Amino acid sequence: MKKYILGIAAALLALGTTSCIKDLDQLPLNKTDVTSETAYNNEIGGYLQGLSKIYYELVSNDLTDLNIGDAGASELLRAYWSLNELSTDEAKCAWSGDAWVRDVETNKYSDAANDAVLAVYARSIHGVTFTNEFLRQTTDDKLSQRGCSDEVKAKVKTLRAEARFLRAFYYFVAMDTFGRPCFVTEDSEFGAVTPKQIESRKAMFEYIESELLDLVKDGSDMPEARSNYPRADKGSCYGLLARMYLNAGVYTGTSYNDRGTERWEDAKNICEKIFTLGYDTAPTHAELFRGDNGENPDAIKEMLFVASYNAEQTQSYGGTSYLSFSALSENDAILRPTGINNGWGGNRIPYEFIEKYFAPTDFDLDEKGRFINGNYTVADKRGQVFNVYFPGTTKKVKGMRDKLDAEGRIIVDKDGKVVQEEYEEEVQDKAPLGQVSEMTELFNFEYGWKCWKYNNIPHDMTVDEFKETAGSKAYSDIDYPIIRLGEIYLIHAEACMNLGEAGNATALANLKKLSDRAGVDAPTTITQEYLIAERAKELMWEGHRRTDLIRWKLYSSSSFLWPWKGGTLAGEGFEDYKYMYALPPGEMTANPTLEQTPGY
Repeated sequence: MKKYILGIAAALLALGTTSCIKDLDQLPLNKTDVTSETAYNNEIGGYLQGLSKIYYELVSNDLTDLNIGDAGASELLRAYWSLNELSTDEAKCAWSGDAWVRDVETNKYSDAANDAVLAVYARSIHGVTFTNEFLRQTTDDKLSQRGCSDEVKAKVKTLRAEARFLRAFYYFVAMDTFGRPCFVTEDSEFGAVTPKQIESRKAMFEYIESELLDLVKDGSDMPEARSNYPRADKGSCYGLLARMYLNAGVYTGTSYNDRGTERWEDAKNICEKIFTLGYDTAPTHAELFRGDNGENPDAIKEMLFVASYNAEQTQSYGGTSYLSFSALSENDAILRPTGINNGWGGNRIPYEFIEKYFAPTDFDLDEKGRFINGNYTVADKRGQVFNVYFPGTTKKVKGMRDKLDAEGRIIVDKDGKVVQEEYEEEVQDKAPLGQVSEMTELFNFEYGWKCWKYNNIPHDMTVDEFKETAGSKAYSDIDYPIIRLGEIYLIHAEACMNLGEAGNATALANLKKLSDRAGVDAPTTITQEYLIAERAKELMWEGHRRTDLIRWKLYSSSSFLWPWKGGTLAGEGFEDYKYMYALPPGEMTANPTLEQTPGY
């Protein structure tokens, strides 16, 4: 339902690669191919298409340059979400046939080939590559040579600023996941050269920070906050800076336990700057994840940076389509409870996570541990998305049938013909079996709690009202909130706590907004225990959990367990070096200058 610039001109830039080796910056050799040298002219349209290619790497399913069997699994946001959520207590997937799933969710990943790891690395490097070429092709000299008007030149400057933010985001994803990616900018040597790895994760952090700080300066070409939805603006830059500063100790350190310089004061200050930019919380948590969140002004006002999805235009099996479809079974989809027409039977949540953070009550299990019905009670409204069983709906059926007498015998008329009568009755639609509460079987979708947080039905419509439309929805309309104000409130609170300001009035007032919206008591002081729980509830299934647990040194710890951690049902600790993922083996083979992530 979004008006977005992701309608890409095919092959605008033929620069995509799965390797950050020599061809990363090359132009096609075939003179008939469309290249960035020939795609741009003196009209703004070509430059918008160039920028759209950079945005498109967030949601791209193109397998032209990726050796991955499943196009949907190749999408950046889907793969990044999977690495950050399935590896933790917050989500588990039932797809035993996908080797990468088994490795990630049991924390058994290694330096062997892994589709999700490859997708994150390749897509992020692709995004950087497209940005660099876009910036090379949009210098003042290039625009003047093409006879661009002053108006076009001014518009292109803002597009260049957006492109630089997107490059910073792609580098952030690579830094968070791998530590030290290849590093190339528009000023790097162009052509058949072997890109070098950045010298340290700290250096990557410092580069991203410098880019973002430049983009938020007064008078920069970056669009002002809240002026460019769903594309990036200064609010997006500030939001990414806040997330960077929250994890600065991790990103500037040399290992899991050897932390670098914390930036709590900077995190606090950046958040407080964001508080002045006009953002506000949506009235309900649920509407942030509904199919019309890109049109609903109450939802938009909480968003700092999103990936925009449209069921008719952005037809991706990643992003919010993945988060919706993978959380349903086919029987669930028959009922259209989240406004889509199919279910993949994949992702759900261990009961232990739900018990710890949402404490549901008033549900009944049979002797096999299956829910007898779908009813449960939870105080926190954010916990009203665990549809462990959907009882179905009734529908009226009309027709003709044989008429029976009081004894149940068919009535015939004087000519011996069976008498017919009209009837109308209610029948129940097919409903799924009850879910088994405990996830004692990792690769069985009927074990664990289903999470239907991402709901394609508009926020002001019911299941029944949208049911007919849902039958045609093979993709999601839900914008994916990459950065939103609720996260910023929690970053600010954590910064205040670490600065010795656990009673900071502004922080507590903002936390009260989240608590009031959720219908629970607000905290009177900020503690790490509170933040661990609150981030789990407020940001569940938004791709933060792995990074959070690493920051708190809980990710690999044997003292913080969850089902299937380390590969056992009871859970066990694993190696600290797995706080980052290994560079894909294809990259290591293709570029002999690369150094593998430490520990692998």
